[in-house]
Amino acid sequence: MDNGMFINNFDNDIQQKILQKSGLILFSWNRKDDSVTLNNALKNFFPHHAHHINFKTSLDFYKQLHRDDRKKIHAFLKSTDTEYWNQDIDVRFILKSGEYLWLRLNFLNLQRPDNHIVFGSIQNITRDKQDYIKTAYTAYTDDLTGLLNRSRMKQKIALALGAATEYNINSVFLMIGIDNLTAINNMFGHHIADDVIQAVGGLLASVKRKSDLIARVSAGKFGILLTDVKTKNIAEIGERFLSAIREKHFLTRSGEIFVTASGGGCFIPHDANTIDAVLAISDECLAVAKKRGRNTFTVYKHDPEKQIERETNIKLSGKIIKSIHEHRVCPAFQPIINPKNPEKSFFEMLARIKNHDGEIIPAYKFIPIAENTGFIRMIDMHILDTALNILNDTPDVQLSVNLSGHTLSNTTLAYEIIHKVNQYAHVANRLIIEITETVALQDIFGMQQFMQDLHNAGFRIALDDFGAGYNSFSNLKLYPFDVVKIDGIYVRDIHKDTKSQIFVKTLSEMSQSLGLEIVAEMISDPQELTILQEYPIDYYQGFMFGKPELDLNLAKTDMLKSLAVLNNPDNVNKKTA
Repeated sequence: MDNGMFINNFDNDIQQKILQKSGLILFSWNRKDDSVTLNNALKNFFPHHAHHINFKTSLDFYKQLHRDDRKKIHAFLKSTDTEYWNQDIDVRFILKSGEYLWLRLNFLNLQRPDNHIVFGSIQNITRDKQDYIKTAYTAYTDDLTGLLNRSRMKQKIALALGAATEYNINSVFLMIGIDNLTAINNMFGHHIADDVIQAVGGLLASVKRKSDLIARVSAGKFGILLTDVKTKNIAEIGERFLSAIREKHFLTRSGEIFVTASGGGCFIPHDANTIDAVLAISDECLAVAKKRGRNTFTVYKHDPEKQIERETNIKLSGKIIKSIHEHRVCPAFQPIINPKNPEKSFFEMLARIKNHDGEIIPAYKFIPIAENTGFIRMIDMHILDTALNILNDTPDVQLSVNLSGHTLSNTTLAYEIIHKVNQYAHVANRLIIEITETVALQDIFGMQQFMQDLHNAGFRIALDDFGAGYNSFSNLKLYPFDVVKIDGIYVRDIHKDTKSQIFVKTLSEMSQSLGLEIVAEMISDPQELTILQEYPIDYYQGFMFGKPELDLNLAKTDMLKSLAVLNNPDNVNKKTA
């Protein structure tokens, strides 16, 4: 190429400088003789690569393009049958070293059909492309394992469903979950658990076929998409992955650890013909495998009743998303009363969804689905924001909110919560943050720090579902709890169950000796209350004292009525559920 040739129309110094600053080099291309003329020397635009680029003719340039990009240009030129066209095409120009530059070609045809001159520009966009690829990698890659993330896997499942429809190509989706990951986390710490997750992910990636795709879809779960599968024996495929894990000793920062995994899988599209169905069905199969004793694989079997339930859940999942965006997730207030110190009584804020027709969807219908889909985090943050605003605007109210494990396990959200509540330090003494015992056990060291930060800000911490965990008593000294809420399974029908009476009595007396306040949940019968009044319990909660109300004033009325009844013993037995 003659780097001294310039287009006469572009010999203005100012224009040259402007173009050079913008990183553009202009060209004219004569389609008759294939000659190319540039407006400036290549060395001004590609100082380190000018000697690699041959641009005397378009054919010379074309030969150094990536094969796939040649096809793009060929297809474009073949389709240009109009007098005017303007098109940007990004191409990879292969250097002699094997490296490549990303170039953006702009073709501009303004001439009549009898004129074969095409104008255009070339811009070096290598740095922009590298930044984009890096951003895309981050967006679609799990930062712990380097595998695909859940979002990217969903896109790949969508492509597999499309291939099944268009080309009758069947695929298989497997969900592999590490067994006892929570126990590993508790015994060795989350850093070692992360080591195990990384090691298992790497092993699965080495066992799969080259064409298969693998993603980390949640904490210790991996999704594997196998395309164009001929065999009908999914169990055999799943067992191959599980056996690879059980036969391996994984090296961590604490030494070698032996782990097992469970799995489940289904055919696409025979068993599942939507993205959500693929994930839900395989996750259900994994759950069944874990219930059967772990270290086993379960294949999906069609169950009409389960299918109806699943479809209902998918529809409800859509409703959850829509209600969040339309701000129809609202709080309900349930009284938690303290008959001895009425001024300490407070309300638990519970999430509800309000339909357009006024129907209220209770928590038990959507919270499990919201937890499985991750939307519980948005709901938690909305309820927390609402609680802080109510406390800021209503000085005579005390509230409690329950934060889910899915929210607290997200480090970014945990920091956001601490930052948020610190901005409302003036209401700290009127807000209780409830954390379930099972959540507290998931990451002992992380949760200790989180709770301590809340405590330092002046907020009180409640241990919800106390007694549901396998190590309840020792947890009381691990964390800075102020309140314990005895799990309702021990309160319900306590007057009929001697073992529950012993358990609740022991829990309440021990909590009292540690200086903690005690709440008894789910009281619905005066006979239950009669038993509970014999124990050192500070607060009562349940339908007997008021159902959750969307109107805070109605909840206040229920609280006052219940306090009046409790302070008049003759009326207690008259109160019904």
